[in-house]
Amino acid sequence: AFEVPYTGCGVLASALTMDKIRTKQVWLSAGLPTPKFLRLLPGSDVRAAALQLGMPVFVKPSSEGSSVGVARVVDEAAIDDAIRVAQEYGGEMLMEQMVVGDELTVGILGEIALPSIRIVPKGEWYDYHAKYIADDNQYISPGLDGDDEAEIRRLAYEGFVSAGCSGWVR
Repeated sequence: AFEVPYTGCGVLASALTMDKIRTKQVWLSAGLPTPKFLRLLPGSDVRAAALQLGMPVFVKPSSEGSSVGVARVVDEAAIDDAIRVAQEYGGEMLMEQMVVGDELTVGILGEIALPSIRIVPKGEWYDYHAKYIADDNQYISPGLDGDDEAEIRRLAYEGFVSAGCSGWVR
């Protein structure tokens, strides 16, 4: 062992949660809701998959973060961009039905689900540019009210536990 200290989840949970497809499979086995999705292997027919799943969808590398390599497919004209992204990436891709609504995130610290944060980007969606370059996003906390806020925090904590996480996550 390298004995290098770090914070956050252990090795297994960190590896699992960097793989979006496997994480979604764990969540489904735990009875947690997650958008419908397809696993796209290299060479998969992205157009056929998008039509099968139903648009709008996101196509993204299964094991990247920070919105790297993400294509937003809102109609058939945008499928070509998703095909290009999949070809450039070359690895396993996740195609996931888009959830239309607010962008929300929930941090977990130990055994506590923190208040949700509603993210309001100036652009169409919270992409790499909005996350790391733009300075005009709004972050509203809590992002929801009442029972909806309690439910999102409950679901976030159950996702954390079912993936074997510990310490802190978002």
